[in-house]
Amino acid sequence: LRWRVLGHLAAALIAAPKTSVLATLRKIMLEPESLMYGEDKYLPGMDEDIRNRVLKALLERGENIWKFKTHWYKCSCGYTFFIGECGRPMEVTACPQCQTQIGGRDHNATQATEADDDKDRSPQGYMLPGAEKD
Repeated sequence: LRWRVLGHLAAALIAAPKTSVLATLRKIMLEPESLMYGEDKYLPGMDEDIRNRVLKALLERGENIWKFKTHWYKCSCGYTFFIGECGRPMEVTACPQCQTQIGGRDHNATQATEADDDKDRSPQGYMLPGAEKD
């Protein structure tokens, strides 16, 4: 049965139209060397946004992190940083990139600190685009 399923899978991949998502799997199966050259290529997979992994690791470790608040902030120079627990700034420090004061005191952010959005930051080509982008 296992070989029969693999045979059907191979036949479906070979017969898939070139515009199908299955076309990429066909390339992996029959022409893996072609993925190294030419235009930007991608392999279907999970997102590689490190920020989601950081938050998950902290929660698994038992850190007191509020799940439904933004915790990611950025400096005016673009440097991204994480604020734990309630997600509001309580300390001021120098930005490692530009030395501007980032963070804040008593839940009030400095002028250089702004909340970052929760947009996926996976590198281009790492995963399939969302359906709304097709």
